[in-house]
Amino acid sequence: MVHELGPLLTRKVVRELLEGARADHAADEAKLGSLPMPVTLVWGKSERLLPPSALAWFRKYLPPHAKILEPEGFSHSPHLEHPRAVSEHILRFLREL
Repeated sequence: MVHELGPLLTRKVVRELLEGARADHAADEAKLGSLPMPVTLVWGKSERLLPPSALAWFRKYLPPHAKILEPEGFSHSPHLEHPRAVSEHILRFLREL
């Protein structure tokens, strides 16, 4: 996948997104915990890029009504690895609304 990142990073839309990113764009604990809308976080059990502490952070700061799904076989990019399964999770989330 590394060989695919170079061309992606040269795309204008990606460059603009990265150039415009600021620390104050990131969700802080208070903002995250006060989200009023339904929230589902999908975090694959095979995640190897982000550390377990990142998932622990979300567990701690997401609002109590948030659902955290940890599907087997999902890693860092499930939308690329398992697009059908990801779309099924999204559709299920929307149907529950």
